[in-house]
Amino acid sequence: MNIPVSISIPDLWGNQPFIKSEWGSVNYLVGSNGTGKTRFADQLKSILVKEKLNPRYLSAERLAGLEKHQNIMGHNGRLYRGYDIGEYAYFKTESAAQGLIADAFVILREKLNVRIRIEAFLSSIFGRRIRFAEEGGFLKPKIQKIRGGAEYLMKESECHGLKELIAILAFLYDDEYKALIIDEPELHLHPQFQSFLLAEIRRAAGDPRTNPDAKVFFLITHSPYLLDFRVLDDLRQCVVFHTAEAPSCIGTLSTQDEYTLKRLLPRLNTHHKQFFFAQRPIFVEGYTDQQLFTLIEDSRAKLIGATGACFIDVNGKDEQDFFFRLCQNLKISAQFISDLDVITRGNFRNSISEEARCKKFTSEQGIGPDFMEAIRELNVRMDTLILAVESSSDSMIEEIKTALQGVSEREDKRYRIIIGTIHKRDLLAQSLPDKVGEIDYIYAKIKQIAEASREAGVFLLPKGALENHLASYTGSIFKVPDRAKASTFESERDFILSNSDITVTETRYADLIPILDAASGVCDVNLRQHLSYAIGIFIGSVQVAYERREIDSVESLKQHASVDWNTYNRILDVLSFNTSDRKFICCMKLKKIVDATQTEFEFSDDTVHSKFSLPITKRN
Repeated sequence: MNIPVSISIPDLWGNQPFIKSEWGSVNYLVGSNGTGKTRFADQLKSILVKEKLNPRYLSAERLAGLEKHQNIMGHNGRLYRGYDIGEYAYFKTESAAQGLIADAFVILREKLNVRIRIEAFLSSIFGRRIRFAEEGGFLKPKIQKIRGGAEYLMKESECHGLKELIAILAFLYDDEYKALIIDEPELHLHPQFQSFLLAEIRRAAGDPRTNPDAKVFFLITHSPYLLDFRVLDDLRQCVVFHTAEAPSCIGTLSTQDEYTLKRLLPRLNTHHKQFFFAQRPIFVEGYTDQQLFTLIEDSRAKLIGATGACFIDVNGKDEQDFFFRLCQNLKISAQFISDLDVITRGNFRNSISEEARCKKFTSEQGIGPDFMEAIRELNVRMDTLILAVESSSDSMIEEIKTALQGVSEREDKRYRIIIGTIHKRDLLAQSLPDKVGEIDYIYAKIKQIAEASREAGVFLLPKGALENHLASYTGSIFKVPDRAKASTFESERDFILSNSDITVTETRYADLIPILDAASGVCDVNLRQHLSYAIGIFIGSVQVAYERREIDSVESLKQHASVDWNTYNRILDVLSFNTSDRKFICCMKLKKIVDATQTEFEFSDDTVHSKFSLPITKRN
């Protein structure tokens, strides 16, 4: 349906407005926190008013007034005793203005058709019914259990999830509003009830201009369970919000991409849908990659979630290629980790070649006229080396020769000569001295191509397949048997989960960790640095007090007001305070609450407190 929308939020998006005219009956507004979705909803509501769609906005704080406890700092809310029967109009006006749902229960009281549908839902699913008691001029919604007959006040004794569902369904079933903007409809609902709510939304959805019983929905969500893309048009109504630019949605797709997307949509599960919410989704080729990479980063206390990153497994590099193009279309900063066979086969390398950053890097670094031309030049050299290896009778390279003769397709042979060059470069050079030029060229070119690929956000594993980077794998470097993939993953998983020494983990995965960190943009919470800042202030206070001859011992240090020992004793123990010739040395220890190793350190009157840094201890 045509709803001309033009929205600007300059402090978030700069001078870029978001413009979209064609909308579906169910539309999704997704993205990470702080990207402007709620502010967008405020402007969208005004546009829908002008379009005569009588919108209703339900904010993420919509339960205000209906919580179990309302006494905040001694102030009572308007709903403390129930709904004042004489103030129904007030509840409707204020709730609509503030995005609250308090008037949902006025709707249920006044509109029997809506209440009957809600009661059918309540009795069938929860074994409850709703009753409205009028007591002393106040309307009090009550819930009664069908079995047993126990009755209780909804506000005080019902769970948040049921309140949410009843209220949202009331607006959904009511014929007054033709457009609903719901901020986080998944609040307080477990996944199955999120799916139920979406099914009800779909039943009510349509174009209210042609069907007066229908509504148009705008769902601001962080839940993959609510992203129900059945056909391509569903996906076109997904608006993705970004941190520093206007939101985006799917534009024109190639015929091939449309075909691929139609085949992919039925398999797009809740795990895959994370990329709509992540600032930095990382697509990997399989589930073992996804789980292992996540375990490695978790074991190193790398906060990938804090950067908006997550590892998402797809079905090989062909699907990686599709997600690569889809994320470009949606302006999502996606990353990819792939095996080296990207260089030798498939469409992914063509998509990488067309990426602007890759083109620029390839040209500036003299790698070749473009990425694909560099690969074509590499292929010529590889074919020469393949022929030389297959013609050789030197037993030193028999393993490489056997690997090459074990496959017939040219792309497979090229991949295996890449692996042979990377892993057995010296043997090849020793066995084929007249081909040292080709060997060195291939080795260097692979590195250059990997660097150019990285510019496009595609990280190529330097040793080929993932298993070639894992200590527990002892099979062929040229072809990893399927049965070995699961067993190798299990061995590595058990190692990570049983090992608590970060240094050992980082040594074991030394080839993978730089890639994982770069792809995820990991950040560290540097507690030690901030402890150093706080202790530096403490040291300065002690130095000033000592210079004034106001402290000269552990006891006087603890009692001195300006040192503020009552604050610092939460993190520090004083071991000693010794003075000599107008000098002092203070020995201290961090408490276990902030440092498991309980680091000991000392400072003196000469310590530069503004540059104080705790000594480095072994990381465990």
